[in-house]
This record gives sequence, C-alpha cells and structure tokens, in this order.
Amino acid sequence: MTEEHHHHSHDDGKEITNENLAFCPVMEGTPVDKEKAEKEGRVREYEGKKYYLCCDACVTDFDSSPEKYTKS
Repeated sequence: MTEEHHHHSHDDGKEITNENLAFCPVMEGTPVDKEKAEKEGRVREYEGKKYYLCCDACVTDFDSSPEKYTKS
C-alpha cells in the first residue's frame, strides 16, 4: 500500500476564518485559503487589488485574461 498525501485546508490545524478566506474569481466563488494560496504562488495583483486563485488552472486562466475575471 502506498502512502498518499492529501491536502486539506485544515491540515495544519488552523481553522479557516473570514479573515483568511477569499473567493476564486475564475471559479466564481470557490473558497480559497489566502495563506495557502500565498504559499503556493496562487495570488495575483491586478489594478491594485489582490486576487486569490484556487488552483493552478485558474492561475493560468487569470494570467491569460485578468480583465475577464476582475469586472465588478
């Protein structure tokens, strides 16, 4: 049996709170742990605002067309 490593938002014992929770603009509301996104390089700044992305695919999409995902 091989050992698998699963990544969970609570794997470091930290509880997710509103202060460290953001929502992925690409996946339209998928919750993102800001601290984890920072550590994993899934944060982008666009027009003075930080955007936290939930996965590498969303980073690619955001990088290719940030204006598409940042309209309020």
